[in-house]
Amino acid sequence: KLSEVDPATAGRCPKAATPSSKRIRAARNASSVQEESRHSKRRGAEKRKKIAKECIIVHLPEYEDRAVDVDVLKDSYHVYDGGEAGNPPIQHRGDLSKPFVVQHVSSLHVIDGHLRNGKGLGLYAADDKTNTFHFCIAPRKYCAQNLLNKGKVKSLVTAFDRVTESKKIPNQRAKSIGRQVFCDESSCKPVSVPYTVAGVQAPQGAKGVKSHSRQAPELAKTNNKWAWDALLDLIKRLEFIYKQSVPKEVIAHLEAAKKVVDFPTYPSHDGSNKSEYLGAVAYAKNVYLSMHDDDDFSYSIMSPQMEHLSEKVVMYFAFPSLGICVPLRPGDVLIFNPRTFHGASSRCRNADEMYCTSVYQKTKVVGGNDNSMPVTEEQELLGGTCK
Repeated sequence: KLSEVDPATAGRCPKAATPSSKRIRAARNASSVQEESRHSKRRGAEKRKKIAKECIIVHLPEYEDRAVDVDVLKDSYHVYDGGEAGNPPIQHRGDLSKPFVVQHVSSLHVIDGHLRNGKGLGLYAADDKTNTFHFCIAPRKYCAQNLLNKGKVKSLVTAFDRVTESKKIPNQRAKSIGRQVFCDESSCKPVSVPYTVAGVQAPQGAKGVKSHSRQAPELAKTNNKWAWDALLDLIKRLEFIYKQSVPKEVIAHLEAAKKVVDFPTYPSHDGSNKSEYLGAVAYAKNVYLSMHDDDDFSYSIMSPQMEHLSEKVVMYFAFPSLGICVPLRPGDVLIFNPRTFHGASSRCRNADEMYCTSVYQKTKVVGGNDNSMPVTEEQELLGGTCK
């Protein structure tokens, strides 16, 4: 039997008394003050039964013996090699500001029940003691219905390339330094990693939130608006899988937050369409990441994408503070708590061309990124302290 989860554990609670921080707290607290009806409680219980039926439940305490201390992860660029036997290992780097620590994914517990059960079941991991939902892998049937279409995948890969090419910007930006994105080709240096972020943006050093990141106008100049909208299509498909796979409390939390703070989500090129909850997509080709946590408002999504569909494992996603990692196939959908330390491994085979893709909503976007914008009476009431 699964317990209820607290969706607020996925987001940061800011302490400042500024209007932006109050809006974040108001959005975070919105669902906690709602009186839950008997019907809503029943639907929550039914959703938990559905998850228990469609997923293998990961009992986290069983894997704590291989957990890595969070302070160790913070004090180094801690990366995981996902290579199978015979694949070139990750090359050691000595040119970074912190120690570069490489471990193979086998140093963690590899949780692969979703691959071995033969029924297309997903995985689900939560901590009943803290009511923290850490991650789930969506049942494969949802991925097959919404992502594993050869024509759509090929078009998506082309869209990734068009958006990346639309605006040549320094790829190893300050924004990505903390979670350092590495290329897993031995000849590749961080500055050449094509790390692309598109969508709603709260720019550093400026007020407010931009509805479209700077690739959008560049795509319009080259008649490639369709590429921007192809990313919206991907986000909407992932959101559908998200709603099918997570506890009801997570969706109720987002819907309540949206009513209190009408934060922007990823829009179509002309603004006539938009995603429901999530604001941006980030992707990079043939990379691995150092372990990190993120300042996202709620649960984020990760999905490896390849032009050639396959049922083979292409990478792993590590949760070292939990002592585990999970293998992923092209089109698998992993929904995870961004506050749980995490990161993508290197590819299992360097011959595979793979896009490591994530979709999320930044906390800064929810807050509006503008302290000159007054809060509403409701936001003032809900934005006092985190509940």
